[in-house]
Amino acid sequence: MQNIYGADMNLHEMLTVLETFNQKANKIKNFSFTEKYLNPGNSVIISGHKEQNDFEINIEEKKVEDEAVEAIALNLRFFIQNNEKTSLMNMSVFYKESNYLHNLSSEFEKLRFRINNILSLAVQPQPSTHSFENPLIIRDIQDVFMYGSLAHSNKEKALIYSNWMSNPITKAAYTHYFQKLVHEYIDVTNKIAFLNNSVIQVVRKHTSV
Repeated sequence: MQNIYGADMNLHEMLTVLETFNQKANKIKNFSFTEKYLNPGNSVIISGHKEQNDFEINIEEKKVEDEAVEAIALNLRFFIQNNEKTSLMNMSVFYKESNYLHNLSSEFEKLRFRINNILSLAVQPQPSTHSFENPLIIRDIQDVFMYGSLAHSNKEKALIYSNWMSNPITKAAYTHYFQKLVHEYIDVTNKIAFLNNSVIQVVRKHTSV
């Protein structure tokens, strides 16, 4: 079988990729993030009213605290960064090219589409200036949070992140978008892990790998 990097991949290597994906998916599911995201719930309401010449902004938000988000970020990158064999993009190729996974490729793509659909959504509010193509989309927020704050240090994205966090409106709104995306990654990757496991069981049952 031909893998995503153009080299022959044997059954043992294929199983290693699938099992690594499943381990990471299970790990992010078992972090405290999910429980804290669902209870008391994740939401943000931004409102404002004018009193004479002053305009007052009111922000009500329920979110997961930073520590729980930071704990999940280093593992989340295994599904985002395309230098990882377990990234959703690389796994898509993996499913299409593998004789063992090909029949499940359409199911995989339905799950991957859920993430890509969210990543392509425009956000509100739109910043007055930024370093991305207009409009600002959730994929941009993912990149800034991951590489400007959580998983890696990118000076340009760190500056953008700092600017967002200095504004109470963009801080609340973009944090909400990112945490909602993280919750979606947890659900999608665990459903993919279920597909992976169905293949792992068949291969191990009928081979000595």
